[in-house]
Amino acid sequence: MAFEIGASLGVPAMTAHRCLFANGDLRGKRVLVQGGAGAVGNAAILLAKWAGAWVAATVSRKEQAEVARAAGADLAINRHEEDIGSAVKLATEGRGVDRIVDVDIAANIDVAIVCLARDGVVSAYSTESPQAKLTIPFFPALLGGFSFRFVYVYTMPEAAMRQAAEEISACATSGSYVPQIVKTYPLNAIAEAHEFQKSGKAVGKVLIELQNS
Repeated sequence: MAFEIGASLGVPAMTAHRCLFANGDLRGKRVLVQGGAGAVGNAAILLAKWAGAWVAATVSRKEQAEVARAAGADLAINRHEEDIGSAVKLATEGRGVDRIVDVDIAANIDVAIVCLARDGVVSAYSTESPQAKLTIPFFPALLGGFSFRFVYVYTMPEAAMRQAAEEISACATSGSYVPQIVKTYPLNAIAEAHEFQKSGKAVGKVLIELQNS
């Protein structure tokens, strides 16, 4: 039996679900996941593909691109080497994406404006600093009919919690929710596991193996 470091209550998957489905069904939609190798981002790819969406994901390095593609991403974009807006527009034949799941909306707002399709929605669940300020280019957002949603799993409505639990379970039961496991530690190495997770080198899930008594 194993449990995941830093994932009590399925927080990444619940967060990803709310970001993706708060505005309705995803079948036939186009989704951009900013930070596709992170815990929430990877869960978002898995859930979006299960729901029938086309998915692009941004990453920072080659091994993260491999994780995003393994989760089902149709397009992995290295944000340090490629222009995200151009890559998304090219891949979607100029249409853009219907939903964005964003790990740092304060830094990524200009990319969001470029990438969104008409009436597109950005769901933001994090940013680099708690003191960050978000400045939205008003006229482009107005013309595009864009919406901005902010997701904090601990304040999700009860109905949304129930829906997320049911649909994440259905995704897992179908065999579609298979996150990347980067390393498994024995219980007596839990401190080492936490350090590895915090190091930034863990591209995937870090598990602790519980020994049966």
